[in-house]
Order: sequence, then structure tokens, then C-alpha cells
Amino acid sequence: IVYNPGALARLKGTHILLSGNVIWESVSFQRLIYDAKNDTFSDKYPNKPTVRMPEMQNSAPGFLSPIVGLSTDLGLDVLDRINLKLLAGVYGPHTNNTRQFPRYCVEGQSPCQASDADNGISSPTRYDTNYINMLVVFPSIGLAWEPLPGLRIGGVFQATYSKVKFETVVTGTQLKLATPEDTLLDLDLVIETEDVFTPTGIIGAHWSPLSFLELGASVRIGFPLDSEGTVSVDSKMGVHTQVTPNPAAITIHWRMPWVVRTGVRYIARDEQSRERFDLELDFVWESTGEMDEFVIGTDAEYAGQPFDKLNQEHAWKDTWSLRLGGSYQIWDLIPNGVLRFNLGGFYESEAMPEEYTRLDFPALSRWGLGGGVTAGWRWINLTVGYMHVWHDERSVKGSKTPQMAPLNPEAATTITDGNLSVSIDMLLVSLGFAFGGGEAPGQPTCTFCN
Repeated sequence: IVYNPGALARLKGTHILLSGNVIWESVSFQRLIYDAKNDTFSDKYPNKPTVRMPEMQNSAPGFLSPIVGLSTDLGLDVLDRINLKLLAGVYGPHTNNTRQFPRYCVEGQSPCQASDADNGISSPTRYDTNYINMLVVFPSIGLAWEPLPGLRIGGVFQATYSKVKFETVVTGTQLKLATPEDTLLDLDLVIETEDVFTPTGIIGAHWSPLSFLELGASVRIGFPLDSEGTVSVDSKMGVHTQVTPNPAAITIHWRMPWVVRTGVRYIARDEQSRERFDLELDFVWESTGEMDEFVIGTDAEYAGQPFDKLNQEHAWKDTWSLRLGGSYQIWDLIPNGVLRFNLGGFYESEAMPEEYTRLDFPALSRWGLGGGVTAGWRWINLTVGYMHVWHDERSVKGSKTPQMAPLNPEAATTITDGNLSVSIDMLLVSLGFAFGGGEAPGQPTCTFCN
């Protein structure tokens, strides 16, 4: 349902998967003001040259990314005879979709210690991201079919639901020569939007030309997300601004990418034709270059002037990834069961160019290593796994990422020069159940032994 629906035609009977990944993302950013003329950095605030900017760290908790999946022939002989399976499930993108940075910091403390407006200094990253929480869910239904022995095809239809809350700061200056990043002109924005239904889907094929070889490919259809909601605007000290209406209607438009996956798998079997170990190599390409800009529109006005030009340019690039992994299985250690050890790693190219570095989705080049253990017995199996993902550290100078200046874009300054480091930890726990699969040729009575 997530990677290749065609492969599910291999399964017999009814299979249920309950899986949960908890994802912790560490993001640290030390903002520095870059002087291109002298090729030097300064860690002082643009509007307060005597005050040092603290390092900002993501304080959001771990994000739960669940998967619930079902594959079944409903116990009907007619479906079993024609090798047709019904698929259903729900899941979200496998990523941490929440990030939080303090709005105010205790002066002289680094990393930033959260404070309030009366006793603190404004966050040096306030013009980028203070808080983001994005929920995306893919309810899915589909079919998998094996028209010829060893050749399987399938597809799922998905109805995307998304909900976003985003907090940032824009400058309320109308003067091109105003003091850079003047805190008295800061306007706090809280954006909340929702998109109830956007269709998409995945089609896939899976082929076993030989007993030791499997090939697979799938395509996920890219789609636009158009969410609608409200934006609330306030000033630094909570004074009601001249923005009307407040809250105002707002729309956000962006695109989710096409994803093409291909893979090859080698299987080594024992004298009973049971899998002993396997190796799999996958290549993944994503059209993330379509996420060049978040187009934001609102009907708000500031003292009769349109409060617009809120678009956020990302200028992302398409990405590619190589993934290598395998498993080793021990038979008969568990009666009517199997113990499987899994290990794998990957590399993924960057989506985010250095000059357009942002903290909302820090998509740097990265590589990860993970492992886990699966214990299968009769009709149930349990998997526990862990992965750590390293990212290239980034030192940005000459940023092209501007603060949002809805009243006068020419007054905007760039906001993401500095040093960025990111890492991710993931913990997986999943339970699988199988019913009515019968006994496969050459296999013990164990639904997960093949």
C-alpha cells in the first residue's frame, strides 16, 4: 500500500498490519549575519549589534507515524482462484511533520532558553519558522492481481487529508530604509488550514522470473494540495494591529511530488525452499523540484493596503535515493515460526539548495543505517526496529531566503545565513496477523514463514 501494491498479490488469506514509527528530529541552527563585502560572519542581531544571537534548537516531541493495512481475498474461493486481493489501509508520510522553536529567548543564553516577550529577546529564526505541525493522511483502497504465475500488478486509490498549523513572523514595515528586523514592527502570524479531499494513488508491478530473483517498480502520482483556513495577526506586545479582517481567510497551494521506485531482490533458500537470507537494492526518484514555492493568498488588508506577498520560495530540486538492505532468517528456533534479523542503509540527495535553506522542512542530503528483529509464530509476528539518519552539516553564506514583508517586499532582508545541523532517530514497533492462508508448498504451518 505504501511502496508497491502489486507485491501484495503474493499473500494468501487475510493479513493485517498495525505499525507505528516514532520519529525524533534534532534541528539546530546558529544564525549568523554574513557580510559579503568582507566575507565575514557576525553573531550579533542586525537591530541590536551588542546582543548575541543564540543557537536555536527544535523542541518538538517525537512524531508518531502509524500504518494500518489490510490485504484479503475475503475467504472467497473465486477470488483465490483468480489470485485477486482487496487492499485497504491508512498511513501518513514517513517523516516528522512538527517543529517548534521558542519565540523569545533569555538574553545571553545559548542554546536559546525560552522566555516571554517582557523578559526576552526575539528569536533570531522568528522570520522563518516558530512552529509547524502538519498532518497528512492517506486513506487507501485498492486491488492486487496475479494474472500470470510470478507476475503481479496492483494499484491503490487514495483520498488525501491534510491539516496545517504554522506560526511565523513578518515585518510590518512599509519603508524600504527602515531599521532591519525592527522588533517593534514585527507581526506574528498564526496560519491554520485544512484540505479535506485530494485524490492520488499508486500503481505497481512485481515479477518473480526465477525462484531466487524478484523485480519491482511502482509510481506514486504527484498531486496539488490546496488548503483553506484562517490567518490571525498580532503585534509583539499583543496590541491589536491594523490588519482587517483579523482573523482573515487564507489559502495555501503547494505540490506533493511524483515518486518512482524500482528494486531488485536476491533470495537464497535452504533445502526446504525456505528463505535463508535476501539482499535488496532499490532506487527511488522524487519530483520534489515541483515544490518550488508555497503560494499563500489572503484577503486581509493593512490600513487599506493589501496584506499579501506571503509566498514562501523553496526552490527545491528533484531527489534520488539508493537503498540497500537484507535479512537473515533462522528456522526451527521458534516452533512453527521464524526469527529474522534485518539490516539496511540508504543515501538520499538534497532537495533544499544551500541559498534557500529553511527550517520548516530542512531537506539536506542524508544517509541512514537501521536494523531490527522480527519474530513470527503461526499467525502472528512482531517486529522491533531502529534507525539513525545523519545529515550533511550546512554552513550558509549568501542566503536568498527573505523574511516575509507583505507591505513592502523590497524592505525584506535574508534570514538563514548560518550553521545548520540535523539528525533523525526512528523507533519502529509493528504487529502482523494472518488468517486463512493455508499451508504453502514446502512450508511448515506458519503464515509468516514465506
